[in-house]
Amino acid sequence: MAQKLGKIVAKFSAWATPTSDGGITAKLGGEATAVGTDTLAKGDASLEVKDLGHVTVVKGTATFSATSKSANDAQSFATADSFADISGADNVVTKTKTSSYPDLDGGDSTWSETSTTRVIAIDVEGITLPKTLKVSEGKAISLNSTPSDKAVNQPFDPIDPDGNVATVDVDVQVLGDNTYASVDTSVLAVEDTLSTVNALITAGLA
Repeated sequence: MAQKLGKIVAKFSAWATPTSDGGITAKLGGEATAVGTDTLAKGDASLEVKDLGHVTVVKGTATFSATSKSANDAQSFATADSFADISGADNVVTKTKTSSYPDLDGGDSTWSETSTTRVIAIDVEGITLPKTLKVSEGKAISLNSTPSDKAVNQPFDPIDPDGNVATVDVDVQVLGDNTYASVDTSVLAVEDTLSTVNALITAGLA
């Protein structure tokens, strides 16, 4: 899809007067934390920046999730967040969806939360818009195990954690001249207490 779009834009921008572009920078990341006896915090992020000649395309997806499970009235809590920030592009489309699932059954409690951000951005050589066109959409869903006024067609099925685990998986690719990329991550797991992860990818073309 990106290659087809690049060919179309290339035909149009061939008649445009070249301008000095300041480059494009993309940031993608998130964090997840679970507090409880058995916890799982997981982060997955992939970012791709491609210079196709007359157009530069950025595509990225970040998913961060946390699940906590405790018994005997012990504390259980989970939170997750993801984000994307693009500078230097003509058009940016971002969509973030967060799903939360708190469940209390007697003295046992399970809490899960997942946040996913998807982004696509396009920068056209030789075309400078007076203002970057940004489209951002956010959606939050809270699902309870007990019946509510709002019916849920497909109930969220949380992972059943065993122990305390924290993992991060990151992939970044930048193709073009004068490229740069950096990755910052941290993971921490404390026995019978918590799991937490965070990650930030920064990549672009100078």
